[in-house]
Amino acid sequence: MSNPRTLARRALGPTDLVVGTASVTDYLDDLRDHRDAAVAHVDEDEQRRHTRAQVRITDLTLELGELDGTYQERTRDLQQRRDNMLLWRQVGAAARFSSTPIPRLAHAPLLLALALLDAYVFSRAAAVALDVEVSLSDPGYWVGGSFGLVAFLCGVLLARSLKQARLAAVQRDLLTRVPHTVPAGAHASLSHVSEVVTTGILFVLFSAAGTLVRMEVNTAERESVLLLQLLVPVIVVAVEYFVFDPTNVRVPRRSRRHRALERRLAAAQAAEANATQLAAERRTAVQADYKAASAVIRRRLDALGYR
Repeated sequence: MSNPRTLARRALGPTDLVVGTASVTDYLDDLRDHRDAAVAHVDEDEQRRHTRAQVRITDLTLELGELDGTYQERTRDLQQRRDNMLLWRQVGAAARFSSTPIPRLAHAPLLLALALLDAYVFSRAAAVALDVEVSLSDPGYWVGGSFGLVAFLCGVLLARSLKQARLAAVQRDLLTRVPHTVPAGAHASLSHVSEVVTTGILFVLFSAAGTLVRMEVNTAERESVLLLQLLVPVIVVAVEYFVFDPTNVRVPRRSRRHRALERRLAAAQAAEANATQLAAERRTAVQADYKAASAVIRRRLDALGYR
């Protein structure tokens, strides 16, 4: 923005004007040409900036669209299951079986502690079976720990399969007794008996193997050792059974890159809108300055006798 008096002085040129040699219109036309050039310069700057901003916004939108498409494709089944389970929760399906859901931040450390405990118990059993020293440097110790982790995984899968079977039974019961209360879009879960049987057999085999190995040891603490060896896998199944809620389907959050692109796109769009507003204000200010300058010229020329 320029001072109107400065603009008027530039348009008038030298101060030794000859009275009556020109008209006011000549000076005002010259000033109008300067105004149009200044406004055109503002428009050119705005057009260049707008083009760059639109290119950036378009690139971010395309990249975000690709990530969003991948995310939707990857989580489509989970989202459908979540929507279906929300319908069943509305009719009280979750209240029909025992469940004590805990936050994910507490669930993960709990599973980790149980997995480490299971691995420790089985590694001790493997050391006894292989007649090796109970030491981290011995490969047999780690073999037993690996079997313990497999047994832990079988226990978790068994608990979840049992809970899914329980949910399927609840859903069938609701559909039989009170079908009018079940929403039209709610679909009953399938109870896969083969999953329960397979995971149950594997869990029993691993647990029995560890227990049988401990039974061959004749020590004063034999009973307590057997009890620990037998109870730890059972505790894993019991804890996961009561903690796991099949009606609470968790859909993974978008990735950090996805969220960062969303923030960058929002910032770019906000900056574009703000810059467009500033350009409009600048254009208005330029026109106002030249309008004020034309008034200054008219007064000065009128005082000098120009017509």
